[in-house]
Amino acid sequence: MYRGLVIGVVSALLLAAAFATWGEGAKVSVTASTGYIDADFKDVQISLKDPYVEVRYYLAGSDPGNDGPPTWYITVSNMYPKANATLNARLYNDGTLPIKITNCNFTSIGGRFEFRDIDFDFDVQIDVDTPTFLPVILKPGEKLYVVVYLRGRPDAREGVSATVAFTCTYQQAT
Repeated sequence: MYRGLVIGVVSALLLAAAFATWGEGAKVSVTASTGYIDADFKDVQISLKDPYVEVRYYLAGSDPGNDGPPTWYITVSNMYPKANATLNARLYNDGTLPIKITNCNFTSIGGRFEFRDIDFDFDVQIDVDTPTFLPVILKPGEKLYVVVYLRGRPDAREGVSATVAFTCTYQQAT
């Protein structure tokens, strides 16, 4: 009986030592990725019905990957009463998670332009025939068509130039 007790105690000590060694040396490493949200303007096209009006654009935040919110800078030169131009683009969900487009608007650059000479308007469409009203959810890889209309007001001053930033805000869709 004494011998069985000694064997039991020794076995318990060996098991405890083995457990202590295993418990101190064990490491668990986990890498988790939650994805990201990102939207980009792409495929801009300009349609001018007047040879005197000039329209230029610059895209920021529209590179592949998580590069922040996209901004579409639009510069209009030589606008005059009743002149117009149309810009088309696609707003892509370039992220890995669904996004909800919540708002789109224009902001004057430089503060000297007050939208009194040129009407800036936009339309957001899922495809060419179906208008969409915001908010709208885009899955990764999906796109919206965005059409920006520039119109010289009937009482606009001739030769007006302006630069605006067109942005669409978004958040992760739930």
